[in-house]
Amino acid sequence: MIILCHKCAGVLAYAEKEEVESLLECQCISGWVRGFEPMLTREQAIERQIAQQDQRIALYRQQGRASGEVARVEEKKEKLQKLVR
Repeated sequence: MIILCHKCAGVLAYAEKEEVESLLECQCISGWVRGFEPMLTREQAIERQIAQQDQRIALYRQQGRASGEVARVEEKKEKLQKLVR
């Protein structure tokens, strides 16, 4: 089981290291388990991380960020999508 950050959807805690291989880790300065985050399967965690990357891409485009920043997030999303296949 995996617990993701409520802000960035990065991995906060896990039962076994193999579960979180290739997943994004929490990069928040206050990244710690608060107790209200649900425990997820690997598949659910991947789905949430992909959805978070979609939101981040939309936000970056709305903010007019550099195309390089958007491209980096798109690369992360593509790597996650490959885990589903």
